[in-house]
Amino acid sequence: MDRWVGHLVPKTQHEVEGMEPYEVQEFCRKFVRDYAVGGTLRRRLLGAAFDNGLREDEVRDVIAIRLRDHFLAQRCSAAEPPSLASPQCKRCFTECKPWLTVPRVSEAES
Repeated sequence: MDRWVGHLVPKTQHEVEGMEPYEVQEFCRKFVRDYAVGGTLRRRLLGAAFDNGLREDEVRDVIAIRLRDHFLAQRCSAAEPPSLASPQCKRCFTECKPWLTVPRVSEAES
């Protein structure tokens, strides 16, 4: 799941720029709900639903939250190094702090 989410973040990052955290969450829910999956990915999604006693839409909700967390983590780690002097970092330190521990996409893929 993390690999798939990490794959989606760079392709869709521009769509969430400037959104408030809740708007990012709603974007992710809609994006994942509408994302067509087939083949191996579909089997994995349905397998996860079965293994955990969930419906497919509930598994997609989990994926959406993971995607949201990656977007917000990217936002928090975009400035090098993070600094409260940066308006972007200051906002993330106050609004996105729970996501500061989520690895960057490049770290998640390795």
